[in-house]
Amino acid sequence: MDLTNFDSHLDPTILARGKDYFTCGHISSLEYEDDCWVAEVEGSETYTVEVELSDNGEIIGSCCDCPYDWGEYCKHQAAVFYALREMKPSRMRKGPHKPKLSEQLEKLDKKVLIKILLEYAENDRSIKSDLRLRLSQP
Repeated sequence: MDLTNFDSHLDPTILARGKDYFTCGHISSLEYEDDCWVAEVEGSETYTVEVELSDNGEIIGSCCDCPYDWGEYCKHQAAVFYALREMKPSRMRKGPHKPKLSEQLEKLDKKVLIKILLEYAENDRSIKSDLRLRLSQP
């Protein structure tokens, strides 16, 4: 299955819902990172869809963190497939490799990491609570 013919492989109801999500602008971001396309799709919640493509547009793998379990692909994935198919070839080029977040963090000094964590904790109470919980456990 590839970007030119995925619509002949997916359930028609899923396709219709995915097309609606795509045309109504529910895809809030779509970026290439860590060797795959990562999208945020807004529905009842914001879900993350990952799509791995071969150089010729074949869909090698795809996943979504939504709870849908009635088939292989959900409407969020279908929406992202439509978005990828509509991309201009110049934007489709993957460009220079972006290092993984883990690689970037490993290069940072301990003091810099602590500063970053404290900034996030001060701006988001749930992060602060989660950090306190994790640090209190042996």
